[in-house]
This record gives sequence, structure tokens and C-alpha cells, in this order.
Amino acid sequence: MASLREKTPSDAFIARSEAPSPLPPDSAKHETISAESNWSESEEKALVRNGNALTDNFLVDVGISQNWFNVGQQLLNAGIVLLEIPSNLILYRVGPRIWIGCQVIACRRFGFFFLGSGIAQACGGLLAYGVLHMRGVAGMAGWQWLFIIEGLLTVISGIIFLSLFPGLPSDPVSLLRVSFFNEREIMIMQSRLLLDNDTRTARSQHITGSHILSTIKDPKVLLHVLLTICGLAPTTALWSYAPTIVRSFGYGRLEANALVSVGQWISVCLIIVAAFAADKTGRRGLVVLFGVFCQWVFMVTFRGLPDSSSAGLKFGIITMGTATCSWWHSVNGSWLSINASCPEKRAIRMAMFIMAANCAGIVGGQLFRSDDLPYYHRGWTIIAVLMSIALSVVCVLLILYWRANKALVSEGTMVERAGAGNRHHEDGLQRQSRPATLPCNY
Repeated sequence: MASLREKTPSDAFIARSEAPSPLPPDSAKHETISAESNWSESEEKALVRNGNALTDNFLVDVGISQNWFNVGQQLLNAGIVLLEIPSNLILYRVGPRIWIGCQVIACRRFGFFFLGSGIAQACGGLLAYGVLHMRGVAGMAGWQWLFIIEGLLTVISGIIFLSLFPGLPSDPVSLLRVSFFNEREIMIMQSRLLLDNDTRTARSQHITGSHILSTIKDPKVLLHVLLTICGLAPTTALWSYAPTIVRSFGYGRLEANALVSVGQWISVCLIIVAAFAADKTGRRGLVVLFGVFCQWVFMVTFRGLPDSSSAGLKFGIITMGTATCSWWHSVNGSWLSINASCPEKRAIRMAMFIMAANCAGIVGGQLFRSDDLPYYHRGWTIIAVLMSIALSVVCVLLILYWRANKALVSEGTMVERAGAGNRHHEDGLQRQSRPATLPCNY
């Protein structure tokens, strides 16, 4: 968790039309949090693979073409896109324990999301290297064993999540009646939830049509969606085909899976670095810009490599391309989330964010096609174009936030003025009070 001490201003921005409503008459008791209802500084610090199967003759065993495999990938993402907003509406009503727990059991994709897709991808390559050696055991192919083992791990993780995840803040115990919080921690949690509600009113259980309409009409939200689609489409393509591409460099079938995990483990480290940098500087937009720029450099560089380049050079570039894929994605999500004026709009924003990520999967699912073999020149050209669009979108977003913040400061309508002296929510954890005259960073 971030410290409660005052830090550099964040890049949070809330439009004039979304300014929080005035504090209710009885809100004075929530103006400050007593020492007993908050963490001490020491306490705060204490808190704070389908692509692998492709290299095992999956397409031959199943009897499908590469292009039909791409369609299957797209159908998975299309289902998530169609059901994401209804899913968030249900989540908002029934709570995360029941809804997320059931989804983890029923859908591996959601399990990856909540367990950390970066770690899952990195571990997946190493797991595949070992499991694919099981080809012939019990008369099954290695990719079949890979699906069975990974599927069982997902179901088991879902059962554990469903059994142990705490319930509502008013009764934070699991289905097995296991409590992870003492009385003081429960009091702190409930106090922070009060601060998390920007309107300082009781939390509504309903998301209205006006919430949805105003969110999807926000140009900055739409730009975040476009950034996610263009920036993540190359990532989804590489997650599926990186082992196959590396194998084409002359490496062995099983060796390719292990080698691909190198870039994925680097990506896990970069995700942590990006989160740390965004938290320390408060400038999420600049962190996203740097992350997208790095990914753009390696994607464009790989496209420009001559076909006759050495295997070592190709592997080095694609490893760094894999490493820089989507490491900015989580920061982009927090950048979008903290700009919501109420929990209802935040839920819609995050639903659109997840939908955009899966739309990227639909786009990325057809970047590498069989008629573009063996070097995928057309696919890499499209990737270079998509990353160029993503880089341009980040620059436009930074300009829009800068102009909007400048207008807010000049008019004296910064969101902090509506609740001067209150501590506000930042990044889901950090709260701070800032002078209303200071602009929000970007």
C-alpha cells in the first residue's frame, strides 16, 4: 500500500460535469479519520496456453488449419467482450467472492486475469517445456496433457478462491468462516470504503443507463479503449505464436517454449517497475507513454530485420518485444479508473477496459496467417502500424489531460476544492490531500 503522507500530485482528472456532489449534512463525522481508524506508518509499509501447444503438433493432431486456430482464439475473446458489462453489473450486485469464484472455475481466461496474466504466461512456457515431454504417455499427445494439467490447476484455484475469499466489508469472512482481519482492520477497511466513495453518499447497488451513456460518450475513455486495442493486439498475437516463431529460427520444438519464457519473465519484472514508477511519480500518463514507446521500438525493429538475419539477433529482438508487450497495460487501467467520478462509472470504465483488451485479442488473432508464412511480413507490418497508432493516442491523451487540467485550475474547479481537507482515493489505495490550486499531473 502506498503511504498516506502527501506525495507528488497524481494525474487524476475529473471533468467539470462529473464533479462530486456536495457533502451531505451528516458527513462531518467522515471529514477525517481518527488515528484508531487508520494504519500507522509502520503498518502501512508492512502491507504495502494455447501458443505453447502449437509447437507440439497441435494443428496436425486436431486436424485444423492455422487460420481456423486463429478463429478459435477470436471466439474466446468475443464471448468475453459480449458478456463483460453484464458480468460487471452482476459483480456489482452479488460481490466478488461468489461471482469471481464461479468464473475462475468456469473460464480459464478469468483465472489468468486474477492470478496475473504475466506470471501465468511466463510459467506457462516453462510448464509446457516439461509437460510436452509427456507425448505418448497413456496414448495422449503432449498438448493434451498440457490442457488437462492447466485446466485442473485452474479449477483448483477457483475452488480455493471461492472457499477462502472474504465476503462483504460488513462481514469479511470466507465461506469456510475463516477471517483474515481483526476488529481494527475491519474498522479501517470500512473507513476507507467511505473515503473511496467520491460522492460521500451510501453506495448504490444500481448502475443506470445514464452512467453507461455518459461513460461511453467520454472521448478520453474512447481513446483509452483505442490505445488498449492497438497496443495489446500485437501482444495477443505473440502470446499465441512466439513459440512457433522462435522455433522457425532453428531451435527445437520444446526448447522454443522454454526460450519464449525468458521475455515473459522480463515482462513480469517490468510490470512491477511500471507500477512502482507510477506510484512514486504519480505520472501515469508518462509511464504509459514510455512503455508504449519501448514496445513500438522493438516491434518496428523486428519488422525491419532482413530475413537473412542471424537466429541470435532475431531471438534477442523478439525476446525484448515480448518483454515490453503490455507492461504498461496495468498503469493504463489505473489511469482510466482514477478519473471516474463515482463507483458506478468506474465499474463501466473497467468493463470497457476489459472489453477493449479482449477486442485486441480478436484483432491479434488474425495477425499471423498461414498465407503470410514463413516470415509473416504482412503481420509484422500491421503490428508496426498498430503500435504507431497506440503511440499517437497516448500523446493525444496527454495533451487532452493537460488542457483539461489547465482549464480546471484556471476556473478553480479542481475536484479537491469540493472536499478540501478530505483525503481522496488514488490508485485504489493511496489517499492524499492537495491544494486545490495545483494541477493534476499527467
